[in-house]
Amino acid sequence: MNDLKKECIDYFKSKKGFNRLFKEVWEKLKILGKVGGYVILKGITKDEKECIEGFMRKSFNEEVISISIKDIAEAFLKTKFGKIDFIEFMEGYFQNKLVTNKRVREKFKDEREEFFNSIRDNYINTPSYGWLTEVFMQKKFGYQTISRNYSESEIDNSILKKAICYVADGINALNHRQNKFIRLGVFATEITKDPHFFDKGTLAGGLFLQGLSFIFNSSFPSNAEEISEIYYLAGIVTDKISSYAVAKGVRLFNEKEHPAFKEFNDLNEDFIITLSNLEYIKSAKAVNNKVFVVENPNAFSAICDMLKGEDFSLICTNGQLRLASQILLDMLYESGCEIFYSGDFDGGGLLIADRLKNKYKDKLIFWRYGVNDYLENISEVLINEIGLKKIQSIKREELSEVISKMKLLKRAAYQEMMVDNLSFDIMNFKNK
Repeated sequence: MNDLKKECIDYFKSKKGFNRLFKEVWEKLKILGKVGGYVILKGITKDEKECIEGFMRKSFNEEVISISIKDIAEAFLKTKFGKIDFIEFMEGYFQNKLVTNKRVREKFKDEREEFFNSIRDNYINTPSYGWLTEVFMQKKFGYQTISRNYSESEIDNSILKKAICYVADGINALNHRQNKFIRLGVFATEITKDPHFFDKGTLAGGLFLQGLSFIFNSSFPSNAEEISEIYYLAGIVTDKISSYAVAKGVRLFNEKEHPAFKEFNDLNEDFIITLSNLEYIKSAKAVNNKVFVVENPNAFSAICDMLKGEDFSLICTNGQLRLASQILLDMLYESGCEIFYSGDFDGGGLLIADRLKNKYKDKLIFWRYGVNDYLENISEVLINEIGLKKIQSIKREELSEVISKMKLLKRAAYQEMMVDNLSFDIMNFKNK
């Protein structure tokens, strides 16, 4: 730094009344990238007023003053330090090179792209390459999470890179499992040496679910059951006992009929089958190739009591369609069963019915979903706004009439009130 420039900087730094003015000028220069625009100072102090008026050779009587930056640069040119470039002076004053905000953003974008590409290029010709390409090129399946967590901090980026790479490694490992099921904690340990690395609520856990959503071409899971379902598709299980189905008259087979469940069937009793049990089941069969499915456990129990001693197949999903119920229904569908589904007349009940119809097509029969069934069993319970939105989202022709009536009356109807009719149907349908 030459003597004149050093003298210049020392002089202006010794005058505290210039601090705020030059700080505002510096910020404006970073925004514009050139000498231009205005600075506005509110509530200037006596010291600031004296320094600025002397420097600008102009009086300011207003409480808020606005000064052109070009005028400030010209005023600087008229001082004894005028041989020094104004931008060079500002850089010396703030002891930093002037980098515009635009250049900062461009640099940040370039570095982020380099960061992303360096990860993706390590996974060429692997299953995870498709996911990483979708993330970084199409900005889907986890891009927002990754982008939000990316920063210029080296330590933060190393943590993010570690999470992305382990998720990619996990996706690649799925191909080697060959339909063998593994617990999430054991899987995480195999990949990362940390059993909790892919846990719910962690950065890697969320990205792993995004990766699985891409692999299985599904939307991101929004609840515990959907999370369990997408894990199951990947051959991973979290909790093997909280997901279960209640069944009666359903025969379960591995190489031969499962002895424990065979005993329940031989005694004509209902039983609980968990996700853990289903791990060893290869197929399922129903009486006369017809299975009746109800949503409500009270309706299930009442039907079993009313038809005690009769031979029929009945499953209770217990509200939301648990993963165990889905797997059991998949097995019955694969065996060629007709599936009769009955649920409550509310948002959740119809949504499940619609979802099952999408999955099982002609093999799924809507059971007691007519307008008369609704009107005969209507309750005083109002369907809330969330429930009404669920109903309105269903576009299926077979349900359109009852949906219109439900939207009009805005009241629910429940399975418990239909037990007599449901039991009558089972006796009539099962022998047809």
